[in-house]
Amino acid sequence: MSDTTWHHTPDLIERLVETIPALVRSKQQTIDFFRGAGVPDELLGDVQSRLTNDPQSTNKYQIARTVVRRLNEGGDRWLAVRREVVRRVTQWEDFSLSWPNDQDKARGLVAAVRQLVDVKDSFTRMQQERDRERQARIQQQEQELEKQRARRRARATLRGQIVAARNEPNAQRKGKLIEKLFADLCAVEGIQVRESFEVRNGGTIQEQVDGLILADGHLYLIEVKWRSEPVGLDAMQSHLFRLFRRPDARGLFVSASGYTAPAIDACRDVLSQKLMVLAELNELVLLLEGDQSLEAWIGKKASVAVGERKPFHVVTSF
Repeated sequence: MSDTTWHHTPDLIERLVETIPALVRSKQQTIDFFRGAGVPDELLGDVQSRLTNDPQSTNKYQIARTVVRRLNEGGDRWLAVRREVVRRVTQWEDFSLSWPNDQDKARGLVAAVRQLVDVKDSFTRMQQERDRERQARIQQQEQELEKQRARRRARATLRGQIVAARNEPNAQRKGKLIEKLFADLCAVEGIQVRESFEVRNGGTIQEQVDGLILADGHLYLIEVKWRSEPVGLDAMQSHLFRLFRRPDARGLFVSASGYTAPAIDACRDVLSQKLMVLAELNELVLLLEGDQSLEAWIGKKASVAVGERKPFHVVTSF
């Protein structure tokens, strides 16, 4: 039997009222059947007294109907007893206690109760499975909502940290701080990132790389600069040099102070060979104010760079 709390339905009540008296020969045995199933005296006491004082005033079927109805009306209080009554009926095998002429009838009635219970139990199991699936969906949705809430909280914190970084007086520390915040943003957005590292040859530093990320299926070589003046051609040429040494990589340059026209032109000139995406730090601040993903932002800027030959394009919509 299922563990789900349920009351006997009308059809099951009628089957029990018809079946239980057919399993035994006497009125007292009918009461004893219920007592053996755990029905308490508070439900059987008046029934027993009536039988004792006036045996002709009741019959087996009236006794069965009275007790089954009381159990059913008792709600969860008599749940275990209701289950036990049904269990005893469905597992009944000794039909010698029935009157000889009633034994075949009793077998048929028990079989009918079994079939009815099996159908209801199957329905209950299906309902339980649907409930479990529904609960799993609700839990999954809640987990997804919590992930979204955590993402929004993290993005709001990062936005505040980027804005606050403007007050850092040391330019070098400011640049390192922005590199770290950009890496933190990638982590929040689920983008694979390798933070700042050095490329050495025989102990000699050959390159200083601000970072690498994997976004939209492409590897991007990252450069982040915080300067008082727009990024010029010299810095851009250094980045392009590192980029050309990595055949499958794209470039993403983030500046807090914009770019000079020659720097932008240099990136446009190499678009047929290398995809270079230029961005301003303020774009990230605006990005963090909304709900757009960093990966979608990079993908949109890359699409404009390729399609319109604009390495520097401020994305305002997606």
